[in-house]
Order: sequence, then C-alpha cells, then structure tokens
Amino acid sequence: MRTNFRVFILTRKFSFTSKVKGVARVGNLGFGEVLIILVVALLIFGPSKLPKLGKAAGETLREFKKGMNGIISEDEEIKKEENK
Repeated sequence: MRTNFRVFILTRKFSFTSKVKGVARVGNLGFGEVLIILVVALLIFGPSKLPKLGKAAGETLREFKKGMNGIISEDEEIKKEENK
C-alpha cells in the first residue's frame, strides 16, 4: 500500500501556482479567494501573529519538500540497484 502511495506521489504533478488568463492563481483559488482568506486570517489572528504563522507555514512546506525529495531519491536508488 505504501509503495502505491509513493508511485502516486511521484507520478502526480503538483502545481501550487499558475497563471491563467493574466490572473495569478494558487491551486484552484483565484486572487479574490486568496484575498478573502488573508482578510479572515487577519481578523482571527491579528497583525502580530500573522508573521509567525507565515514563518511556520513556510517551514512546514520546506520540511515537506525535503521529505518528498528524500522519498524520490530513495526510489531512484532502489531502481538503480534493481537494474544492476
């Protein structure tokens, strides 16, 4: 089961940002939706906590990317060993 998940992750192309018809888009969210989310976050957490939340989100994404790169490199090593 775990191998199937890895194959799915490796074959799936993730696009977090794209540009469609001159409008910046994040995933399936447009500029208006992102703006509404940011305003709500500002109202809920306040201006003093938003930089901390942004930093935490950035660190989380960085760790996720490192983990994904580790899985990809492990799979490539396994494939190289199998081909020998």
